[in-house]
Amino acid sequence: MIAYKIADVFIHIYIKEKILLTDTFSNFICKSASGINVKVCLEPPDIPPQNLCGFKDSRNRIYFAEAETWRFSGSFYGKVETSDYYTGCAVYKNGRNSMESNSCLLSQIRLYLKRESRTDVSVEDGVITDSRLFDALGLDYIMSHNHRVILHSSFISWQGEGILFTAPSGTGKSTQADLWKRHEEGVTIINGDRSILGFKEGRAWVYGLPFCGTSGIAENMDCPLRAVVVLRQGRENQIRRLGQREAFSLLLSECTVNTWDTEGTENIMDLLIRIVRTVPVYYFACLPDFSAVEMLKAALADDYRKG
Repeated sequence: MIAYKIADVFIHIYIKEKILLTDTFSNFICKSASGINVKVCLEPPDIPPQNLCGFKDSRNRIYFAEAETWRFSGSFYGKVETSDYYTGCAVYKNGRNSMESNSCLLSQIRLYLKRESRTDVSVEDGVITDSRLFDALGLDYIMSHNHRVILHSSFISWQGEGILFTAPSGTGKSTQADLWKRHEEGVTIINGDRSILGFKEGRAWVYGLPFCGTSGIAENMDCPLRAVVVLRQGRENQIRRLGQREAFSLLLSECTVNTWDTEGTENIMDLLIRIVRTVPVYYFACLPDFSAVEMLKAALADDYRKG
């Protein structure tokens, strides 16, 4: 058994074979504690007929049973529906969780997983990698059922609090994080591509996670959330604090939301409403230079003085 702690959620992986560990996921291995138990089986089932599918997109096929939800994940885009095109299947028990207790009703998950062929590993039948395991497990689903959400963002820690830069890929999230790291003392880049939002100790909180895109930066750290910055490229620096409605809409567009999962979606909506009510969210069209750091610092200081 290997135990992971991600965003204060403990996940225990029960598997007979050895998992090929990567540095980003190894950072989140911990001692065992009460949490979610995942039993891994390496004999995947056949994918059911298309007419039984409750939801499908290019990466998922969802089947709803009375007491369980079956999630086949993989690459289905433009392909014939066969079992060759999914990499794993997570089976979740249906049930509702309590926000106050933070105890997850997903106490038992069955995970059917296929081995992965790797050119850098000489194993004839393939290997089990931690990244494929968690991708098939559905960390987004687990987080939403624990009243958390994954946000597409670069995450830095400054003065003991988190600042998130969120935007579509290619806008400059990593550039702004790097500028803060280069020009401000005490800045740590926690994750170059994603973060997890939640509440802890009565405050909005932000956590690191093992998935980090191509940035390679995935520190196991968390802190109170100071601000969220919605980035856009600009010919000059212009910043404004968003109203709650606009902030909610822009944050939602960068969150991982499974629309087929009613309870998880409701939890995410409730969480984002709490976030925009308690945390400043800025719209920042900016230049890729130090002047952007100075303007954001000034905006943060101004809001701090206003209380």
